[in-house]
Amino acid sequence: MSSSNKKVNVVFTLQNTQFNKNINDMNRQIRLCEQQVRTAGQQMLVYGEKTQALATKQRALTTAIKSAETNINNYKKRISSLQTTMQQNISKTEQLKAKKQALSKEYKNSVKELGEEDEKTKELKRQLEEVTEQYQEYSNRVKSNADSINKSTTAMESQKAKLNSLKAQYQQVNRTILENSNNL
Repeated sequence: MSSSNKKVNVVFTLQNTQFNKNINDMNRQIRLCEQQVRTAGQQMLVYGEKTQALATKQRALTTAIKSAETNINNYKKRISSLQTTMQQNISKTEQLKAKKQALSKEYKNSVKELGEEDEKTKELKRQLEEVTEQYQEYSNRVKSNADSINKSTTAMESQKAKLNSLKAQYQQVNRTILENSNNL
Protein backbone atom coordinates (compact mmCIF):
# COMPACT_ATOMS: atom_id res chain seq x y z
CA MET A 1 0.00 0.00 0.00
CA SER A 2 1.43 3.37 -0.91
CA SER A 3 2.22 5.98 1.75
CA SER A 4 -0.56 8.27 0.49
CA ASN A 5 -3.10 5.48 1.03
CA LYS A 6 -1.74 4.95 4.54
CA LYS A 7 -2.00 8.69 5.23
CA VAL A 8 -5.60 8.73 3.99
CA ASN A 9 -6.43 5.73 6.16
CA VAL A 10 -4.77 7.28 9.22
CA VAL A 11 -6.50 10.65 8.73
CA PHE A 12 -9.84 8.97 8.10
CA THR A 13 -9.39 6.75 11.16
CA LEU A 14 -8.45 9.73 13.34
CA GLN A 15 -11.43 11.74 12.09
CA ASN A 16 -13.70 8.76 12.60
CA THR A 17 -12.36 8.25 16.14
CA GLN A 18 -12.92 11.91 17.01
CA PHE A 19 -16.40 11.82 15.52
CA ASN A 20 -17.30 8.70 17.51
CA LYS A 21 -15.91 10.29 20.69
CA ASN A 22 -18.03 13.42 20.11
CA ILE A 23 -21.15 11.34 19.49
CA ASN A 24 -20.48 9.23 22.59
CA ASP A 25 -20.04 12.39 24.67
CA MET A 26 -23.28 13.82 23.33
CA ASN A 27 -25.13 10.55 23.98
CA ARG A 28 -23.76 10.49 27.51
CA GLN A 29 -25.02 14.04 28.01
CA ILE A 30 -28.45 13.08 26.65
CA ARG A 31 -28.62 10.08 29.01
CA LEU A 32 -27.70 12.35 31.92
CA CYS A 33 -30.41 14.79 30.90
CA GLU A 34 -32.92 11.97 30.52
CA GLN A 35 -32.01 10.82 34.05
CA GLN A 36 -32.66 14.38 35.27
CA VAL A 37 -36.01 14.30 33.48
CA ARG A 38 -36.91 11.00 35.20
CA THR A 39 -35.78 12.39 38.54
CA ALA A 40 -37.85 15.51 38.02
CA GLY A 41 -40.78 13.31 37.03
CA GLN A 42 -40.39 11.33 40.25
CA GLN A 43 -40.26 14.59 42.21
CA MET A 44 -43.50 15.62 40.53
CA LEU A 45 -45.16 12.40 41.68
CA VAL A 46 -43.94 12.86 45.26
CA TYR A 47 -44.69 16.55 45.60
CA GLY A 48 -47.45 16.85 43.02
CA GLU A 49 -47.18 18.93 39.92
CA LYS A 50 -45.43 21.86 41.51
CA THR A 51 -44.01 24.57 39.34
CA GLN A 52 -40.51 24.14 40.76
CA ALA A 53 -40.36 20.44 39.79
CA LEU A 54 -41.77 21.28 36.38
CA ALA A 55 -39.16 24.01 35.90
CA THR A 56 -36.42 21.46 36.71
CA LYS A 57 -37.84 19.08 34.15
CA GLN A 58 -38.14 21.93 31.66
CA ARG A 59 -34.46 22.86 32.07
CA ALA A 60 -33.39 19.23 31.70
CA LEU A 61 -35.52 18.87 28.57
CA THR A 62 -34.06 22.07 27.12
CA THR A 63 -30.54 20.72 27.61
CA ALA A 64 -31.48 17.32 26.15
CA ILE A 65 -33.12 18.99 23.13
CA LYS A 66 -30.01 21.08 22.45
CA SER A 67 -27.81 17.98 22.75
CA ALA A 68 -30.03 15.99 20.39
CA GLU A 69 -30.01 18.85 17.86
CA THR A 70 -26.20 19.01 18.08
CA ASN A 71 -26.01 15.24 17.52
CA ILE A 72 -28.26 15.51 14.47
CA ASN A 73 -26.10 18.29 13.03
CA ASN A 74 -22.97 16.20 13.67
CA TYR A 75 -24.54 13.26 11.84
CA LYS A 76 -25.49 15.52 8.91
CA LYS A 77 -21.91 16.78 8.66
CA ARG A 78 -20.59 13.22 8.94
CA ILE A 79 -22.93 11.96 6.21
CA SER A 80 -21.98 14.85 3.92
CA SER A 81 -18.29 14.14 4.47
CA LEU A 82 -18.79 10.43 3.82
CA GLN A 83 -20.74 11.16 0.64
CA THR A 84 -17.94 13.39 -0.64
CA THR A 85 -15.34 10.74 0.16
CA MET A 86 -17.47 8.06 -1.46
CA GLN A 87 -17.81 10.10 -4.67
CA GLN A 88 -14.03 10.54 -4.77
CA ASN A 89 -13.58 6.80 -4.25
CA ILE A 90 -16.13 6.01 -6.97
CA SER A 91 -14.29 8.30 -9.37
CA LYS A 92 -10.95 6.65 -8.56
CA THR A 93 -12.55 3.20 -8.93
CA GLU A 94 -13.85 4.11 -12.39
CA GLN A 95 -10.40 5.39 -13.40
CA LEU A 96 -8.77 2.20 -12.15
CA LYS A 97 -11.37 0.07 -13.94
CA ALA A 98 -10.58 1.78 -17.24
CA LYS A 99 -6.84 1.41 -16.64
CA LYS A 100 -7.33 -2.24 -15.67
CA GLN A 101 -9.27 -2.94 -18.88
CA ALA A 102 -6.61 -1.23 -21.02
CA LEU A 103 -3.78 -3.10 -19.29
CA SER A 104 -5.65 -6.39 -19.60
CA LYS A 105 -6.08 -5.89 -23.33
CA GLU A 106 -2.45 -4.85 -23.73
CA TYR A 107 -1.30 -7.84 -21.66
CA LYS A 108 -3.34 -10.31 -23.75
CA ASN A 109 -1.94 -8.83 -26.96
CA SER A 110 1.59 -9.06 -25.57
CA VAL A 111 1.08 -12.71 -24.64
CA LYS A 112 -0.12 -13.45 -28.18
CA GLU A 113 2.67 -11.51 -29.87
CA LEU A 114 5.65 -11.99 -27.54
CA GLY A 115 4.73 -14.88 -25.23
CA GLU A 116 4.32 -15.06 -21.45
CA GLU A 117 8.04 -15.17 -20.70
CA ASP A 118 8.88 -11.89 -22.46
CA GLU A 119 10.01 -9.07 -20.13
CA LYS A 120 7.41 -6.65 -21.52
CA THR A 121 4.67 -9.21 -20.93
CA LYS A 122 5.88 -9.85 -17.38
CA GLU A 123 5.95 -6.10 -16.67
CA LEU A 124 2.40 -5.71 -18.05
CA LYS A 125 1.26 -8.62 -15.87
CA ARG A 126 2.82 -6.98 -12.79
CA GLN A 127 1.15 -3.65 -13.62
CA LEU A 128 -2.18 -5.40 -14.20
CA GLU A 129 -1.95 -7.15 -10.83
CA GLU A 130 -1.08 -3.87 -9.10
CA VAL A 131 -3.98 -2.00 -10.73
CA THR A 132 -6.33 -4.89 -9.94
CA GLU A 133 -5.30 -4.70 -6.28
CA GLN A 134 -5.83 -0.93 -6.21
CA TYR A 135 -9.18 -1.34 -7.94
CA GLN A 136 -10.29 -3.87 -5.31
CA GLU A 137 -9.10 -1.60 -2.51
CA TYR A 138 -11.10 1.36 -3.82
CA SER A 139 -14.14 -0.84 -4.45
CA ASN A 140 -13.94 -1.92 -0.80
CA ARG A 141 -13.66 1.72 0.25
CA VAL A 142 -16.84 2.56 -1.67
CA LYS A 143 -18.66 -0.30 0.08
CA SER A 144 -17.31 0.84 3.44
CA ASN A 145 -18.42 4.42 2.74
CA ALA A 146 -21.90 3.23 1.82
CA ASP A 147 -22.13 1.16 5.02
CA SER A 148 -20.97 4.11 7.12
CA ILE A 149 -23.50 6.40 5.44
CA ASN A 150 -26.29 3.90 6.14
CA LYS A 151 -25.26 3.51 9.79
CA SER A 152 -24.96 7.26 10.29
CA THR A 153 -28.33 7.85 8.62
CA THR A 154 -29.98 5.26 10.85
CA ALA A 155 -28.41 6.80 13.95
CA MET A 156 -29.47 10.29 12.83
CA GLU A 157 -33.05 9.13 12.31
CA SER A 158 -32.99 7.64 15.79
CA GLN A 159 -31.80 10.98 17.17
CA LYS A 160 -34.59 12.76 15.28
CA ALA A 161 -37.17 10.45 16.85
CA LYS A 162 -35.65 11.10 20.29
CA LEU A 163 -35.69 14.84 19.59
CA ASN A 164 -39.38 14.73 18.64
CA SER A 165 -40.16 12.85 21.85
CA LEU A 166 -38.21 15.38 23.92
CA LYS A 167 -40.00 18.28 22.24
CA ALA A 168 -43.39 16.67 22.93
CA GLN A 169 -42.44 16.26 26.60
CA TYR A 170 -41.26 19.87 26.69
CA GLN A 171 -44.58 21.09 25.28
CA GLN A 172 -46.47 19.01 27.85
CA VAL A 173 -44.42 20.53 30.69
CA ASN A 174 -45.07 24.02 29.33
CA ARG A 175 -48.83 23.33 29.21
CA THR A 176 -48.78 22.02 32.76
CA ILE A 177 -46.83 25.07 34.00
CA LEU A 178 -49.31 27.34 32.25
CA GLU A 179 -52.26 25.46 33.74
CA ASN A 180 -50.71 25.63 37.22
CA SER A 181 -50.06 29.35 36.92
CA ASN A 182 -53.63 29.91 35.74
CA ASN A 183 -54.96 27.98 38.73
CA LEU A 184 -53.21 30.28 41.24
